[in-house]
Amino acid sequence: MPSIPINWTCPSLPTPGMPPTAIQHRPSTTTPSSNVVVSSMSVPVTPLQHPNTIPSGSPQSLPSSEELSHLCRFFVMNLIAHVPVVAETDVRDFAEMEKMHKQPLAYSMAYVAARFVPGCRSMRAMLVPEILSIVKTRFDHLTGHSEEQWTLLQAFAVLSTWAPRDNVELDTNNAEHEIYLSRDALRASMATLSRRWSLHRAGEEVTKMQNQKQDANHIRQSFGFRKYCYWLWLFASSHFHSMLTRTPPTVKEDATIRRAGQILQPYTDDEVLRQTLARVELCLIWSQIKLNDRELGEWWCSMSHETHATTILSVLQNLDEALHLWHRKWARSDRHQSGQFSSDVARNSSIDLSYRFVRFCVSVNVNKLMHTSSSKESVAAMAGDVITQSTARALNICQMFLEISPLNKSSVRFVPESTFSMIAFACEWIIRAKGLSMGIEYVRPNDLMAVIGVAETMVDVSIDSKHSARMYGETILSKLQQSTTLKMHSRVTQPWSPQTHPHSQQQKQNQTGGAPSPSHMSSNALLEAANAMDDVWPVQNPQLQSRAPLLGPPMVLAAPPGDGSNTITDYNASNYFQYNGTWSV
Repeated sequence: MPSIPINWTCPSLPTPGMPPTAIQHRPSTTTPSSNVVVSSMSVPVTPLQHPNTIPSGSPQSLPSSEELSHLCRFFVMNLIAHVPVVAETDVRDFAEMEKMHKQPLAYSMAYVAARFVPGCRSMRAMLVPEILSIVKTRFDHLTGHSEEQWTLLQAFAVLSTWAPRDNVELDTNNAEHEIYLSRDALRASMATLSRRWSLHRAGEEVTKMQNQKQDANHIRQSFGFRKYCYWLWLFASSHFHSMLTRTPPTVKEDATIRRAGQILQPYTDDEVLRQTLARVELCLIWSQIKLNDRELGEWWCSMSHETHATTILSVLQNLDEALHLWHRKWARSDRHQSGQFSSDVARNSSIDLSYRFVRFCVSVNVNKLMHTSSSKESVAAMAGDVITQSTARALNICQMFLEISPLNKSSVRFVPESTFSMIAFACEWIIRAKGLSMGIEYVRPNDLMAVIGVAETMVDVSIDSKHSARMYGETILSKLQQSTTLKMHSRVTQPWSPQTHPHSQQQKQNQTGGAPSPSHMSSNALLEAANAMDDVWPVQNPQLQSRAPLLGPPMVLAAPPGDGSNTITDYNASNYFQYNGTWSV
């Protein structure tokens, strides 16, 4: 990674002068400091867990302007690619951003970045009052300048992208901070501000400017254009969040969303905008279900229905065809060669991951439709095939995660928290399929080794004990212990690699008749299996694993030679994955 210059600057778009009536960010009582002692052990890993650790006597200092500039630079280098509504041109030295009334964005970027930078936990703790002050502005009736509004929207986007789920933080004496900074709370704040500032009307503003033949560059830099892009990003994020949590989307599609590709076509030379449009189009594919039968597209609802199995499977086939066409349209064969690995993971890989995850969710939704159908006889015979297909698609997600190159894998730790939730969902599905005792094996022994490889990688890339990557990884390994016995090997003697379990091996086994058939199972057993699988959705929040003293050298699971059928009992994740609070990030 290139070194961070002492005096770093970045060119930015010109910003109109701020009128005296502009929104004023109400800072906390903290003040910038020019001399901050940085210690990786001065505060807990997650200072929000322990508000009492922040001194309450005199006002606490903020990091210096130079340190804040460095953290913002780190954010640009490693994290900004995951937030399409924040551009590099929005970021300057902190002193300049302060003059431009962009403190909310600067503080938010620094707060997120400080968690990833070794030795910056104390700086993150210093920023807590400022972050809480930003979050609480959603209660104010703000009517200030458009640039101030835009900065606040960007700050919420940054915070929400790396926010934990509601109950991921444990052992807290005061939950106020976690309530304000949880993912759902921040998303609710964004929705409130979006409605207040009429982001849903932004598409109309852009269309009006186009009809007036205004200059394309002028339109691109207008507040209306930026609000429109933000609204589209919010729609796509809401859709993926709803699939993960099995809840209704908070942003409904409308004409401005359906016509986004047409309205913004002149600006698709921007790679970031292309990514947003791709995700929007992917989410709109679900509308095809609702055109035929509205209930089939409501994945969050489990009401009984009378849809025949042939109709359900035709929906699956139509969606698969639409998804395949979408992938052909938006996937790019080229890759960034500039060494911007975080950009590669965020942009190129996001298309493939989104494609595989939505295909998996389609099969999961069909499984739900199977066991909620009142036409039991028509769907029972196909339920086993749907479980087999959905499990194969879950393995496809795991395979992609394992095939990330070493250089790109170094940037995986920076991906949004929701990415690890998506991968964990696939792992949980495979584990549940393995645990079905219905007289049929949906998961082969080697398939579990892919799940183990994913879980180990998530533990490896985690930044602290509360990082969702680590918590999901350890939770998955713990559940694997409960569901099956596993062979344990040293990583030195038997390293894990994706080639241990290529997805093509499973396809080859299917072609040669090696795949199990559910034809001998009773209808009730098949429907019970579908119902058991449905319990996995939504994926549960990860839990902190209890930690026992380290009894020996760290050992990790790896794929055994052969078909993976050899096993050894007693694997305990807590014995092999330890966290010491004195370590740096």
